[in-house]
Amino acid sequence: MLFFVRKLDWALLSIVGILVSLSLIMLYSISSAGGTDYFTKQAVAVALGIVVLFFVASLDYTHVAKYSTPIYFITLLVLAGVLIFGVTIRGTAGWLSFGFFQIQPVEVAKVT
Repeated sequence: MLFFVRKLDWALLSIVGILVSLSLIMLYSISSAGGTDYFTKQAVAVALGIVVLFFVASLDYTHVAKYSTPIYFITLLVLAGVLIFGVTIRGTAGWLSFGFFQIQPVEVAKVT
């Protein structure tokens, strides 16, 4: 099976899973009452987050370290692109919009 699965902190993942489940339950009740679909949007984000979590957990950090300089400069390029192509959403001008999908590159830059 996957070697990295044994190294995961299952207590922490369980607590996070409980909190995410409770949050999704609350969003479901809000969405059904108000007519907006916050639940579906957040459920898709949770599923994507789980996929990214297992992908990143499976990476060997020594291999990632080889690409740290190009990743850094690509991140700087994307952040510079926000200055040119950025849109303002809820008073923050640090978003890139791709039609139905918006992203705040500064959040990705924090990780890189």
